[in-house]
Amino acid sequence: MTDLSLRIWPNIVMLVRALVFVPVVARAEMPRYEVDPKHTTIGFRAVHMLVSHVQGQFMIFSGFVEMDAEVGRIRAAETTIKAWSISTNHTVGTNRNTG
Repeated sequence: MTDLSLRIWPNIVMLVRALVFVPVVARAEMPRYEVDPKHTTIGFRAVHMLVSHVQGQFMIFSGFVEMDAEVGRIRAAETTIKAWSISTNHTVGTNRNTG
């Protein structure tokens, strides 16, 4: 991992925890909540050349959380983020990052 990805990862984790989930009935005993991409943003903020910050987001992602209804705890969670879908609203930087 690069220094930039090590600094970005904690921010991504915090944002994923705050996502809006849409319920989908997968099993009666274990409700499954799918990430709703229309109501969710996975973003980051990184230091650029020690003088400014660059904000961006990942445009393509998916995920789910399964809850154990008896205990009221998360049983399983998964998030998939397509790294090439990064957008910083800066054409030069985004093109360089996506290859």
